[in-house]
Amino acid sequence: MNSKTKFNLQIRDAIGNPISDGSETVVFELIAGDAQGSIGETIYLGNGVYSATFTASSVGSATTVQAKINGHFVTSLLPTIEVISHSDISVSDLLSQSTIEIDSPVISSGSTTNVRLIARRSNSDRIAISGLAVIFSRRGGTSTATLGQTTDHGDGSYSAILTGAGTGTAASLVATIAGVEVTSLSPTFTVTPGAISNSTSLVSVSSSTVASGSNVTITVAVKDVAGNQLNRGGSNIQFCHSGGSSTGIFSTVTDHLDGIYTTVFTGLVAGTATTICATIDDVPVTSPLPTITVTPGPVSVAQSIIFVATPAVVIGGTVTLTLQTKDVNGNHIS
Repeated sequence: MNSKTKFNLQIRDAIGNPISDGSETVVFELIAGDAQGSIGETIYLGNGVYSATFTASSVGSATTVQAKINGHFVTSLLPTIEVISHSDISVSDLLSQSTIEIDSPVISSGSTTNVRLIARRSNSDRIAISGLAVIFSRRGGTSTATLGQTTDHGDGSYSAILTGAGTGTAASLVATIAGVEVTSLSPTFTVTPGAISNSTSLVSVSSSTVASGSNVTITVAVKDVAGNQLNRGGSNIQFCHSGGSSTGIFSTVTDHLDGIYTTVFTGLVAGTATTICATIDDVPVTSPLPTITVTPGPVSVAQSIIFVATPAVVIGGTVTLTLQTKDVNGNHIS
């Protein structure tokens, strides 16, 4: 069979306190039964716990597990172990009694957590069985994740790494054994946004052109590396523009507390397109950036200028009169 299980011994003093110096000599052995197998080297795990691996080799009835501490038998209640064949294990029991576990039911996008299946039989006792074809998957909800290859630990436990991807509502973690779904209770997991990514966060403009004196809204959507929008505020957002000859001014930034930050850009000097940039907590956004072109605004009678070619003219002479129309910010209207 060659399935494995762990023997653990917790050493305590007379009043139940763990003895945790690791200096004791501990030996496990099997007594009063006909189950057979080998017991590996005893390892100290800390906090007074000593462990060894039992590898089953032949079928046998319930056998008592004994241990010696410095040559003295443990006298507390002793556990038993039974070695059974694969043919004695009911697949239907495995499907209905095995349990699915997840270390963390809430994970951030890009983070990982362990998931596992613990093989159990009809009385819900854990059973050390290897060789099961266990596959994990997700179902329902809108949270998404990737699941790595299943590891068979040889002791009735099977594990995989779940990596959070898309954020959303709780999804169920399910498992199959040999292609048949485990019917015991499925745990759920929820993926939340991960750390801020300046390469996936986006800067956008409500319009790529604006008349001088008029406004457009500029937005930064703060996202994690998977493109999930953060669901919180609190970042320090600064807007800027560079290149081109168009200019303008930015209003105070509004934090909408959901990963969205906005400002109002008021066009000033008309010219060629300028690139709108932003920083998140002093780090520049590196995703593709939009541009804004400022165009002249409506004619301003206060800013428009009349020109006379010469300040004086004789009777019967002519002079050219010119009106240069300008907007409120002095941009020529062409």
